[in-house]
Amino acid sequence: MLMYLDVIAIVCFVLFILLLIRRAHRIRKTGNYSNAGRFTIFLSWLLLIVFFISISGIAYGATNPSGFDHLQTVAADQVAKVSHHHQSSAKSHTKESKHSRPSQSTEPKKVSWSPETPQLKSGEAKVTFTVPQSTTVVIKGHLHHQQYGKISADDHAKKSTIKFTYAGQYDVEINQDGVQHTATLTVK
Repeated sequence: MLMYLDVIAIVCFVLFILLLIRRAHRIRKTGNYSNAGRFTIFLSWLLLIVFFISISGIAYGATNPSGFDHLQTVAADQVAKVSHHHQSSAKSHTKESKHSRPSQSTEPKKVSWSPETPQLKSGEAKVTFTVPQSTTVVIKGHLHHQQYGKISADDHAKKSTIKFTYAGQYDVEINQDGVQHTATLTVK
Protein backbone atom coordinates (compact mmCIF):
# COMPACT_ATOMS: atom_id res chain seq x y z
CA MET A 1 0.00 0.00 0.00
CA LEU A 2 2.80 2.41 0.82
CA MET A 3 4.40 1.72 -2.53
CA TYR A 4 1.21 2.85 -4.28
CA LEU A 5 1.22 6.05 -2.25
CA ASP A 6 4.85 6.62 -3.27
CA VAL A 7 3.96 6.20 -6.95
CA ILE A 8 0.91 8.48 -6.65
CA ALA A 9 2.97 11.20 -4.93
CA ILE A 10 5.71 11.03 -7.58
CA VAL A 11 3.22 11.10 -10.47
CA CYS A 12 1.36 14.08 -8.97
CA PHE A 13 4.61 15.96 -8.40
CA VAL A 14 5.83 15.31 -11.96
CA LEU A 15 2.48 16.30 -13.49
CA PHE A 16 2.41 19.50 -11.41
CA ILE A 17 5.94 20.42 -12.54
CA LEU A 18 5.01 19.70 -16.17
CA LEU A 19 1.94 21.91 -15.76
CA LEU A 20 4.11 24.75 -14.42
CA ILE A 21 6.66 24.33 -17.22
CA ARG A 22 3.89 24.39 -19.83
CA ARG A 23 2.45 27.55 -18.27
CA ALA A 24 5.87 29.25 -18.14
CA HIS A 25 6.54 28.26 -21.77
CA ARG A 26 3.19 29.73 -22.85
CA ILE A 27 3.94 32.98 -20.99
CA ARG A 28 7.38 33.28 -22.65
CA LYS A 29 5.98 32.49 -26.07
CA THR A 30 3.03 34.87 -26.00
CA GLY A 31 4.18 37.42 -23.43
CA ASN A 32 0.68 37.29 -21.98
CA TYR A 33 0.59 37.13 -18.18
CA SER A 34 -3.15 36.67 -17.98
CA ASN A 35 -4.74 34.25 -15.55
CA ALA A 36 -4.68 30.57 -16.30
CA GLY A 37 -7.86 28.82 -17.33
CA ARG A 38 -10.23 27.32 -14.78
CA PHE A 39 -9.28 23.78 -15.75
CA THR A 40 -5.57 24.50 -15.24
CA ILE A 41 -6.24 25.99 -11.82
CA PHE A 42 -8.49 23.08 -10.85
CA LEU A 43 -5.91 20.53 -12.03
CA SER A 44 -3.09 22.32 -10.18
CA TRP A 45 -4.99 22.32 -6.89
CA LEU A 46 -6.11 18.72 -7.37
CA LEU A 47 -2.53 17.56 -7.98
CA LEU A 48 -1.26 19.47 -4.95
CA ILE A 49 -3.99 18.07 -2.67
CA VAL A 50 -3.44 14.48 -3.85
CA PHE A 51 0.34 14.94 -3.46
CA PHE A 52 0.06 16.12 0.15
CA ILE A 53 -2.48 13.42 1.03
CA SER A 54 -0.10 10.79 -0.37
CA ILE A 55 2.84 12.22 1.58
CA SER A 56 0.70 12.23 4.74
CA GLY A 57 -0.25 8.59 4.14
CA ILE A 58 3.40 7.65 3.66
CA ALA A 59 4.37 9.43 6.90
CA TYR A 60 1.51 7.72 8.76
CA GLY A 61 2.50 4.32 7.39
CA ALA A 62 6.13 4.85 8.35
CA THR A 63 5.30 5.84 11.93
CA ASN A 64 2.46 3.33 12.43
CA PRO A 65 3.49 0.01 10.81
CA SER A 66 0.18 -1.70 11.51
CA GLY A 67 -1.82 1.11 9.94
CA PHE A 68 -2.30 -0.69 6.65
CA ASP A 69 -2.59 -4.27 7.91
CA HIS A 70 -6.40 -4.19 7.74
CA LEU A 71 -6.07 -4.58 3.97
CA GLN A 72 -4.14 -7.83 4.37
CA THR A 73 -6.19 -9.48 7.15
CA VAL A 74 -7.56 -12.29 4.98
CA ALA A 75 -4.14 -13.05 3.53
CA ALA A 76 -2.57 -13.01 7.00
CA ASP A 77 -5.18 -15.44 8.32
CA GLN A 78 -4.56 -17.77 5.40
CA VAL A 79 -0.79 -17.61 5.91
CA ALA A 80 -1.23 -18.27 9.64
CA LYS A 81 -3.44 -21.30 8.94
CA VAL A 82 -0.96 -22.69 6.40
CA SER A 83 2.04 -22.13 8.70
CA HIS A 84 0.13 -23.64 11.64
CA HIS A 85 -0.70 -26.67 9.48
CA HIS A 86 2.96 -27.06 8.51
CA GLN A 87 4.05 -26.71 12.12
CA SER A 88 1.56 -29.31 13.35
CA SER A 89 2.54 -31.76 10.60
CA ALA A 90 6.22 -31.15 11.40
CA LYS A 91 5.52 -31.77 15.10
CA SER A 92 3.76 -35.05 14.35
CA HIS A 93 6.65 -36.02 12.04
CA THR A 94 9.18 -35.28 14.81
CA LYS A 95 7.14 -37.30 17.30
CA GLU A 96 7.17 -40.25 14.91
CA SER A 97 10.90 -39.93 14.34
CA LYS A 98 11.55 -39.76 18.08
CA HIS A 99 9.65 -42.99 18.61
CA SER A 100 11.48 -44.77 15.82
CA ARG A 101 15.00 -43.49 16.58
CA PRO A 102 15.23 -42.05 20.09
CA SER A 103 19.04 -41.99 20.21
CA GLN A 104 19.62 -40.21 16.88
CA SER A 105 17.95 -36.83 16.50
CA THR A 106 19.14 -35.17 13.28
CA GLU A 107 16.43 -32.52 13.12
CA PRO A 108 17.22 -29.21 14.85
CA LYS A 109 15.08 -28.13 17.78
CA LYS A 110 12.35 -25.68 16.86
CA VAL A 111 11.78 -22.18 18.18
CA SER A 112 8.34 -21.90 19.72
CA TRP A 113 6.26 -19.10 21.13
CA SER A 114 3.14 -18.93 23.22
CA PRO A 115 0.43 -17.98 22.68
CA GLU A 116 0.56 -19.01 19.02
CA THR A 117 -1.85 -16.24 17.98
CA PRO A 118 -1.43 -13.44 20.53
CA GLN A 119 -4.10 -10.79 20.94
CA LEU A 120 -3.75 -7.23 22.15
CA LYS A 121 -5.12 -6.81 25.68
CA SER A 122 -5.05 -3.28 27.11
CA GLY A 123 -2.80 -2.12 24.31
CA GLU A 124 -0.14 -4.83 24.44
CA ALA A 125 0.42 -8.51 23.78
CA LYS A 126 3.10 -10.47 25.62
CA VAL A 127 4.63 -13.37 23.72
CA THR A 128 7.03 -15.83 25.35
CA PHE A 129 9.65 -17.28 23.01
CA THR A 130 11.46 -20.54 23.76
CA VAL A 131 14.78 -20.54 21.93
CA PRO A 132 17.03 -23.65 21.83
CA GLN A 133 20.78 -23.35 22.29
CA SER A 134 23.00 -22.04 19.47
CA THR A 135 20.06 -20.10 18.06
CA THR A 136 19.41 -16.41 17.48
CA VAL A 137 15.90 -15.07 16.91
CA VAL A 138 15.18 -11.60 15.52
CA ILE A 139 11.60 -10.28 15.43
CA LYS A 140 10.96 -7.67 12.74
CA GLY A 141 7.89 -5.91 11.39
CA HIS A 142 6.58 -7.52 8.22
CA LEU A 143 6.08 -4.31 6.24
CA HIS A 144 8.92 -2.07 7.37
CA HIS A 145 11.39 -4.61 8.80
CA GLN A 146 11.77 -2.59 12.00
CA GLN A 147 13.42 -4.74 14.68
CA TYR A 148 11.20 -5.35 17.73
CA GLY A 149 13.36 -7.82 19.60
CA LYS A 150 16.40 -10.08 19.50
CA ILE A 151 16.97 -13.23 21.54
CA SER A 152 20.30 -15.04 21.55
CA ALA A 153 20.65 -18.43 23.21
CA ASP A 154 24.31 -19.40 23.02
CA ASP A 155 25.16 -22.08 25.58
CA HIS A 156 21.71 -23.16 26.76
CA ALA A 157 18.03 -22.81 25.87
CA LYS A 158 16.45 -19.49 26.75
CA LYS A 159 12.94 -18.22 27.43
CA SER A 160 12.24 -14.57 26.80
CA THR A 161 9.09 -12.42 26.70
CA ILE A 162 8.59 -9.65 24.17
CA LYS A 163 5.78 -7.07 24.30
CA PHE A 164 3.96 -6.09 21.11
CA THR A 165 1.93 -2.88 21.02
CA TYR A 166 0.59 -3.08 17.46
CA ALA A 167 -1.55 -5.69 15.75
CA GLY A 168 -0.17 -7.05 12.51
CA GLN A 169 2.27 -9.49 11.00
CA TYR A 170 5.81 -9.91 12.27
CA ASP A 171 8.67 -11.88 10.72
CA VAL A 172 10.51 -14.17 13.13
CA GLU A 173 13.98 -14.69 11.66
CA ILE A 174 15.62 -17.78 13.13
CA ASN A 175 19.36 -18.37 12.73
CA GLN A 176 20.33 -21.80 14.01
CA ASP A 177 23.92 -22.94 13.50
CA GLY A 178 24.25 -20.77 10.38
CA VAL A 179 20.95 -21.92 8.85
CA GLN A 180 18.40 -19.11 8.44
CA HIS A 181 14.61 -19.64 8.57
CA THR A 182 11.75 -17.16 8.67
CA ALA A 183 8.42 -17.76 10.38
CA THR A 184 5.39 -15.48 10.58
CA LEU A 185 3.83 -14.31 13.84
CA THR A 186 0.42 -12.65 13.65
CA VAL A 187 -0.69 -10.39 16.51
CA LYS A 188 -4.42 -9.66 16.48
